[in-house]
Amino acid sequence: MDKKEYNDLLQTDVYKDVQGLFLKFYQRYLNPATNAVYLFRKMQYMNSFKDWFHKIITKLLQKKLANQYGILASPNAIIGKNLRFVHPSSIVIGAHVVAGENLSLYQNTTLGGSHTGDVNKGNQPVLGNNVTVFANSLILGKVLVGNNVVIGANSLVLLSDIPENAVCVGSPAKIINRKIK
Repeated sequence: MDKKEYNDLLQTDVYKDVQGLFLKFYQRYLNPATNAVYLFRKMQYMNSFKDWFHKIITKLLQKKLANQYGILASPNAIIGKNLRFVHPSSIVIGAHVVAGENLSLYQNTTLGGSHTGDVNKGNQPVLGNNVTVFANSLILGKVLVGNNVVIGANSLVLLSDIPENAVCVGSPAKIINRKIK
């Protein structure tokens, strides 16, 4: 991740049409939802450098994110623009998770492997654009979640892929509605 890409992500994820120095300060440091996203993006940016100093800063930011918000996120996860931690607490994002733009995660959600050691095998979810994962939901294993998907509260996506334009709930998750565009 280069400096321009980092600044673009901050502009879309943290500032979102905010004007003025005080409002930018508020969005970055005082608003918990955007502060968590800021820390995550900063951690990813620092991880893009290969020297030991930046790796230490990455680990410190990862620790701060975990201690302050309970978000255990890998800096290696690939997540597109407009990331939102709606209620930033107890969110887990695995090392090889790939997600498109406009991902919204509510509290107590997990995106990761279904077994210990899945990081090495790449068995982690791939999410499309415009995905919303509501509270207490789990997306585990090598699962493909399509574009424009809503995963309801307390859902477990483990066994099958979720097609585009779907709403799914339950454990295991079942499609209850297909949005027609």
